[in-house]
Amino acid sequence: MKKLFDTIRRSFSEFLAVPTAEVAAFLVAAWGISMVDTAAGQRGEWSSWRRALDSFIGDTDRASQLMSTVATSLVTMSSITFSILLLAVQQSSAALTNQIVDQYMRRRSNQTFFGFFVGSSLFALTCLGLSKKDAVPVLATSVCLLLAIICLVLLVALIYSTLDQTRPSSIIATIHDATITARERQLRHRSGVQPCKPGLPGGQEIVSHGFGYVVHIDFAPLKEIAEQDADRKIVIEKPLGAPICHGEVAARVVGGAPLGESEENRIRNAIRVARRRELTRDPMFGVDQLGNIGWTSVSTAKSNPAAGLIAIHALNDLLFTWGPRGQLAAKDCPESRVYCRDTLMDHIACAYESLMVVASESMQQQSLAEIGKGLSRAFAKVPSEMQDKIERAVVNSLSALGDHVPTDVLCQELERLEQAFRDSGRRESADKLARAWDKLARSRGHLHSRADRVPSG
Repeated sequence: MKKLFDTIRRSFSEFLAVPTAEVAAFLVAAWGISMVDTAAGQRGEWSSWRRALDSFIGDTDRASQLMSTVATSLVTMSSITFSILLLAVQQSSAALTNQIVDQYMRRRSNQTFFGFFVGSSLFALTCLGLSKKDAVPVLATSVCLLLAIICLVLLVALIYSTLDQTRPSSIIATIHDATITARERQLRHRSGVQPCKPGLPGGQEIVSHGFGYVVHIDFAPLKEIAEQDADRKIVIEKPLGAPICHGEVAARVVGGAPLGESEENRIRNAIRVARRRELTRDPMFGVDQLGNIGWTSVSTAKSNPAAGLIAIHALNDLLFTWGPRGQLAAKDCPESRVYCRDTLMDHIACAYESLMVVASESMQQQSLAEIGKGLSRAFAKVPSEMQDKIERAVVNSLSALGDHVPTDVLCQELERLEQAFRDSGRRESADKLARAWDKLARSRGHLHSRADRVPSG
C-alpha cells in the first residue's frame, strides 16, 4: 500500500496534477454549458447573441454532427501528436540522458498543453452526450468550435516547444538551474546539522527496509530523538543521493539509552528511499547528470564536442556560483548531535575527473582546454577542501595526457592551471603538471602515432 501511495504521489507531483485539474474544469464547464443550452427554451425566447450563433450552427442534428466531428478530430490529433512528440523526446533522451524525459514531464507548460488537449476532447464528447433532441446546443457547439481552433494554434506552439526543449543547450540549462536551486534548498533544510561524521565506533544500527536512493532526509525528528538523551548522537551513514539496499545500514545511534522499535521506525522513515533520484531536491544528481551528458558527448560513443562543451561550461559555472557564496560546503554546527556527510564536492571532483579522462580517450583537446579554463579561474574562489579534490583529480588524469596533441589553446589553459596551483602554494602538483606538459610538448614538429606521441626519457 505504501508503494502504491508513493507511486500515486510521485505521478501527481511530476505530471498528473495540472492535467487532472484542467480535465476536471473542462468537464464541469461542459455540464454547465449544457445546462445553459437546455434552459434557453424555444427559439422565440432566445437572446440576440444566441440567434447570431444559431445562424452558424443550425438544427440539433447539425450541431451534434459538428460536435462529433470536433471530438473525433481532437482525439485523433492529440493521440498522433503526443505519440510523435514523445518519440522525439525519447530519442533525445537516448542521445544525452534520461533526465530529459523527467524534465519534459515536469514542465508546467507541457502539462498545461496535454491537459488542454485532453480536456478539450472530453469537453466535446461530454457536450455531445448531454445534448437533447428538444434543445439546440448552440453555446456548447460554438465553444467546441472555438476550442478546436485554439488547439490547432497551440499545436504549433507545442511542436516548437518540444523541439526547443530537446536541444542540448536547453536541457543542460534546465539541469544547471535546477541544481543551483536544489543546493540552496538543501542547505536551508540541513541547517543545524553537523556536515562531517565523527569517528565514533559501534552504536545501534538502523537498517533500510527499502531499495533505491536516499531522496529526502527529514532532520526534524532526528534532532528530536537525539535531544531526548544528552549522550545520544545520530550518524546518518547514507547521505542524500546515496544508493541503498535492503538491510544496509542507513544510520547509527551512538551513546545514550537503546532506542525502542517506534523510535527506530521514526529514524528509518525520516530517511526516505525511492527508486528514482529527484533533481529538485538532490543537487548531487544534477552534477552527476551534467557529468554524464559531458562524458557521453565527449566520448567516442557520440563524439559531439558541442554538447560536451556546453555541459563542461555548466559545471564551471557551478563552481563560480557556489564558490564565492560559500555553498560548496555545508556550514558547521558544533552544537548539533545529528551528523550527515555532504558529498557535493566529491561529486563535482568525480565529474571533472571523468571528463578529463574521456577527453583523452576521444582526443578532444578543446574539451580538456575548457576544463582547464574553468578550473584555473575558479580555483582561488573555492574552499581549500575543494582545491584538494581538484588538485588530486588533475594529477590523477595526467597519465592520460599523452593521448592529446599539444595545441596552442590546450597549452595556454594548462599553463594557467599550473599557475593557479603555484599561487595557492601547491608547488609539487604544479611541477608535475609542468613536467607532463613539457614531455608532451617535445613531440611538436615530429611525426608520431597516438601510441608513441610522448617521447621516452
